[in-house]
Amino acid sequence: MGQRIGNIGLLNIMNATEESIKKIDYIENVGMLMYSPNNAHLLTSLSIGNIGESISVEKDYQVTNGMISLDAAFLQAVKEPLSILINGAIIINEDVTADLLKTAEIKIITNGVIYSPPHLKGAVQTKMKKTSGTILTYEGKEPRPEIGKVTINNSYLQSLSGNENIIVNGVLTMDEMLDMDMFAEKLNRIDVNGVVELYEHQNAYFTNKGLVNGSKTIIPNGYKHIKSMRSLDRHSIRRFKSQSIFTKKPIVLEKDITREMYANAFQFIHTTSYIVCHEEIEDLVFESLHNFENEVYIYHENMRFINEEQWGKMDFQMLDDGTTLIVEKELTITDDLSIDDCKKIDSIILLGEIHVPNSEVKAVLQKHIKVFNGLIIDDSLTNETVEIRNIGELTL
Repeated sequence: MGQRIGNIGLLNIMNATEESIKKIDYIENVGMLMYSPNNAHLLTSLSIGNIGESISVEKDYQVTNGMISLDAAFLQAVKEPLSILINGAIIINEDVTADLLKTAEIKIITNGVIYSPPHLKGAVQTKMKKTSGTILTYEGKEPRPEIGKVTINNSYLQSLSGNENIIVNGVLTMDEMLDMDMFAEKLNRIDVNGVVELYEHQNAYFTNKGLVNGSKTIIPNGYKHIKSMRSLDRHSIRRFKSQSIFTKKPIVLEKDITREMYANAFQFIHTTSYIVCHEEIEDLVFESLHNFENEVYIYHENMRFINEEQWGKMDFQMLDDGTTLIVEKELTITDDLSIDDCKKIDSIILLGEIHVPNSEVKAVLQKHIKVFNGLIIDDSLTNETVEIRNIGELTL
């Protein structure tokens, strides 16, 4: 059984062996790759794409995830040479002196951000063996760490004493009704290692205060942010009353939604994903798009939306006539299929993966594919594969 692995913050193969890596088929999107001089030869055995940084590290390095704070007491307590790798952020405290930092027996590698008082930036750089990220300076108060999902609203700001430096390691959401004058007054700096979600009118304020080591989602003003919507029918669409909505999720509109229902529900729709609708309301959907580059997939009679499912011959035979299959993630076919078994399929919109048992089934399905933005995988030609994604640190 092979493995395909993607989106790893830190890939640690310092202790890897030929045995531990032989089941890895492919690794993609690695922020930092860490290996030892003794096993550097294993790199040629790994199929890796999109590496941000790679570094050879001696065995005595200690690895820490998240945020750590280096203060004078910690540095004074280091009596033996210490080498650390931080997968996250380092805060250099105000009580640290340049002389103490220079004489401390410590070496640092970081996969993230270092926060330092301005007068210590040069001394910090002398301790850095390598960094995948940046060194930022802060004035005034020592940065306040926030980890995980953080929402900044007016209550949060009122709890601050002022002139705060804040570091968010995770997801930061800014409330739509946030008092931006108070935001500017209370915060000296705010930096995010991860994701920021904010509204259009807040972007200039945020940019003036800090940066994002990750991604930023900007919601248009006047739009309601929908985080969980997937499918709407004639009943669920009634909760929207002439609204403009923003979402990062697909929007799937069922056949029973009439033109009047749609027109009464939405003024504008902005999605960073795609929309699925019946041809009866196609023109209304296009008229409501905030961004004309949005993908809109049309079905003519019936539709089945597939996330992760297994289908046999009977599942295809039981479809309604003229069904459009929308495969978002994964559809696994367990039986042989004939052309007659698939006669009820109008078209297939392939956005994910279809796993087929043999080349004959692959040929039958390919005739129906209208949109090919995914993969058809013949499982008879490949070993069983396990996919792993979105890992902070992976040690092999």
